[in-house]
Amino acid sequence: MKTSPVRIAVFAFFILYALAVTWPGAVPFNRARPFILGLPFSMAWAVLWIVLGCVALWILDGSEARARGDGGREGAVRAERRAAAEGGHPVREAAPGQRRRDRDADADRAAGGSR
Repeated sequence: MKTSPVRIAVFAFFILYALAVTWPGAVPFNRARPFILGLPFSMAWAVLWIVLGCVALWILDGSEARARGDGGREGAVRAERRAAAEGGHPVREAAPGQRRRDRDADADRAAGGSR
């Protein structure tokens, strides 16, 4: 399996992330002033890296979805709509007791009663 360049870049980013928010990488930024959006500088530094980490994971997710060819969540929604339009239901694995409950509900409907 070939590792994508985006995956390598995100891995390198998180190595840098770990160094930037822990000792000794955070030492130059360990001060209270200036305040940024009401946060001490060291807190704003940590929040910045958290936001950047979320963006990196979002980019990685989009890249992986394109590589799989499913388009991510939008692709799954399109597949469900297509299956519903064709009169079928999307294939999903039932929970352990779900099949029995579905079978019992179908039998009750067929008998004209409800449980």
